[in-house]
This record gives sequence, structure tokens and C-alpha cells, in this order.
Amino acid sequence: MKSIPNLLTILRVLLALMFPFVDPGQRLLILTSALLTEFLDGFIARIINAETVWGRVADPIADRLVAASVALTFFLEGSLSGAQIFVLLIRDITVVVGLALTIFYVRHLDFIKDLKPSFWGKVTTATQYLVFLNVLFNWVPQNLLIGLACTFSIMAAILYVNNFLFGKLHKTRNTRFF
Repeated sequence: MKSIPNLLTILRVLLALMFPFVDPGQRLLILTSALLTEFLDGFIARIINAETVWGRVADPIADRLVAASVALTFFLEGSLSGAQIFVLLIRDITVVVGLALTIFYVRHLDFIKDLKPSFWGKVTTATQYLVFLNVLFNWVPQNLLIGLACTFSIMAAILYVNNFLFGKLHKTRNTRFF
């Protein structure tokens, strides 16, 4: 029972890897399944008290893989431009670079137990999924949703950078950010 959240995270990684290769008619199923596992893995982990360090590391990696896989697929098909993808994924780029720099400078992974998703990070993820679904269905002008996603993404990125530089990590022993 305690491994269910981690299995859902692994499933999301597999969905990310499958997305570029499935028939366009199957993409809605892949996206909704990925979104469902995005919500359920953390929710179940908290409910059954099964949060793990592995889950805290793997969950955001799975999230980034889904976003990158879907965005790259839509870029290669001409549905999203390079500039749209950049602004859509600015939070993801910031998180990946921030984690890499933190690991490089801190030189240990103890800080991972303190990582928690932020409200704006969750809003950004939801808005990214709306953009991806909009590519499939063309509900509203794409730039409107991308503008919203960019705004939320920048807010989340600023908060993540603030946490990396001035939060608990700054108080960690042997931390040398500069």
C-alpha cells in the first residue's frame, strides 16, 4: 500500500515517455492520466503517511518530464513555438537549474526532505496542462493561456529561487552559494 504513490510517479514517467509516440487521438488519455497521477501520488502519500525522500525527488522529475515531453512534441509538430515553450517552461528550467546548483554547492541531499511544492508551482502545473489541452482542442487563443502560464511560472520561479537562496538551504551547514 505504501508504494502506491511511487508507482503512480513511475507511471507518470512512462506516460511522458509514451506521449511523443502515441497516435494524436490517444493524447487526451495520456494527458489526463498524467494529470491524475500528478494529483493522486502526493495526495495518497499524505493520506496514508507514505511520503518518502525518493518520492520528493522523483515526483518533480516526473512532472518536468511530462512537461518537456509534451512541449517538445508540440514544438516538433509546429503547434507551439520555441518562444512559447520557453515562457511556458521557465519555472521548470529554474527548478532544474536551481536544484543542480544547490546540489553542487551544498554537496549533500539532506535538504530534499524539506522540499515542498508551492501553491504557485501547482497553479503553474495546472495552467501548463490547460495549455497542452488547448493545443489539442483549441478552446481559446493560445497566447492567452501561455501568458497566464508564464505569469504563474515566473511567480513560482521567483519563490523557488527565494527558497533556494534565502530559505532553509541558506541555513544548512557548509553552504556556500557565492
